[in-house]
Amino acid sequence: MRAREQLTNEEKVALALDVLKRARPLNEICAYYQVSHTTAHNIRNTFLEGGRRALAGESATDHRLRNLETVVARNAAMIEKARDEHAADS
Repeated sequence: MRAREQLTNEEKVALALDVLKRARPLNEICAYYQVSHTTAHNIRNTFLEGGRRALAGESATDHRLRNLETVVARNAAMIEKARDEHAADS
């Protein structure tokens, strides 16, 4: 839908603020930034989530670390289960 590849970070912030302010209809905002309604809502949601994390004192690195810890724990459990099954079969 867009003539160019993607919005700059400054444009994303401006778009998110425009959507949150509700000073203009969403159709106008989307036309101005040349994005779909879905993209506008996704940018708004990402903007709000970043704000929530910042207010909670959580950095993007903290969030990523927590996600990685969850993945590692899940994989460790799967490995342990596979070992137990292999030991039972032996």
